[in-house]
Amino acid sequence: MNLSSSGKMDPPEPTIESVSAALEALGPLLEDTEGVGIVGSLARGDLRPRSDIDILVVEKEDAGHDSSFWHSTIGKCLRRFDRDVSVLVFTIPVLKKVPDWNTLGLAADAIMVHDEGKVAPVLKRIVDKAHSVGLRRDYSDRWPVFKMNRPLKFGEIIKVELENDE
Repeated sequence: MNLSSSGKMDPPEPTIESVSAALEALGPLLEDTEGVGIVGSLARGDLRPRSDIDILVVEKEDAGHDSSFWHSTIGKCLRRFDRDVSVLVFTIPVLKKVPDWNTLGLAADAIMVHDEGKVAPVLKRIVDKAHSVGLRRDYSDRWPVFKMNRPLKFGEIIKVELENDE
């Protein structure tokens, strides 16, 4: 930490290593998850001074926590960075449904801090499926987006969803 001009200690700059260490300190709570990862700008390497810290939690289906539990727990865990914290909570079946375009981004960006062995392969299959239907990662006004590599037909639906056996 550095002293600011007001004499207060500046919060530490979040890095992959420092955020990972803070998340790993959750210890036994990680056993309630299939995995926890860093996503968003920190994972992509384009964190800005006012960026939040985005965390992916893939909870075990029988863990019994609700999303507010994870928001509160991880928010407290990362409080020392003095940043907003966004926590995205999924189960493996919900993650496989790829509920929105943001799910593609987190699948492409995720740096897993804790993984029971199921999450990283599912994230890779999501990205592979996106590529197989013609989606590619691009940047629009510095923001990462997925775009089709061909013109779309009016009303065309692009489906990126993993089957339960995938």
